[in-house]
Amino acid sequence: MDQPCREEPGKEFDYVSGSTQIMSDVLQKIYGMPLNDLVREKLWKPLGAEHDAYWGKDREDGDFKAFCCLYATARDFGRIGQLWLDSGEWKGKRIVPEEYWNASITPAKLMDKGEPNNRYGYYWWLATVDGMQMYYCRGFHGEYMVVIPQERLIMVRTGMKWEEHNDVGHPKDVFQYTEIARALAAEKP
Repeated sequence: MDQPCREEPGKEFDYVSGSTQIMSDVLQKIYGMPLNDLVREKLWKPLGAEHDAYWGKDREDGDFKAFCCLYATARDFGRIGQLWLDSGEWKGKRIVPEEYWNASITPAKLMDKGEPNNRYGYYWWLATVDGMQMYYCRGFHGEYMVVIPQERLIMVRTGMKWEEHNDVGHPKDVFQYTEIARALAAEKP
């Protein structure tokens, strides 16, 4: 909380992990439970996750690192992708408020390097592939969870490192892995 802002809040897009950390503190305070319990109750249980997820901490008795370090199986991350593919519903039950879901995949009304932002919503990166909407989450070490609604495609990749970013700030390899997933999906019987 002692860190200064680089820009006036609400004006210019600037991905700052500390903002996510502050949001997790707010949510923990509102719900009166630690982040891992909150995620388990509000997300993991309703999604029928097969395995527990774990948040990394900054030290043994410290804070959960909400800006990164959620450890889960690719299959369970895929459930989050399916939740977003189905507009915040899981098997017909609303899990994520529709207004929030829609805002998450709509560019935040901010400027981005002198242009209107078109690459980030609420915690989801936004792009297009072959003219189709694509939104994705990316992890600290090149993990990706990609959703292409028009093709009803979800792709999860566990990672080791990030690749170079393109001229608008997307990792180049997210498009390469997405193309592989699209090709595999097109081969289905």
